Amino acid sequence: MRYEITTIEQLIDELGGASKAAEWAGCGYTGIRNWMDRQYIPPSRHLRLILWLRARGKTFDPALFELTPRELALLFGQGAPHGGPNGAEAHAP
Repeated sequence: MRYEITTIEQLIDELGGASKAAEWAGCGYTGIRNWMDRQYIPPSRHLRLILWLRARGKTFDPALFELTPRELALLFGQGAPHGGPNGAEAHAP
């Protein structure tokens, strides 16, 4: 699949730049610069960013949020798990 957003820099641009991203995230400009310098988005920001992107119809590489495409699909109910831990079949109580 081809994604519109594949880098942290593209994500920050989508948010309107580092200053706007800092305002959106409720952190300082330096915090956003750290995302770019470290190529790492704090997990506490992942869900809100994912929801923001999806609400705008943007496609993005799930690896930005340390997810696989399958995990992202499961997050939004676009697939069913095929087993529990260690491949065991999941059963409802």
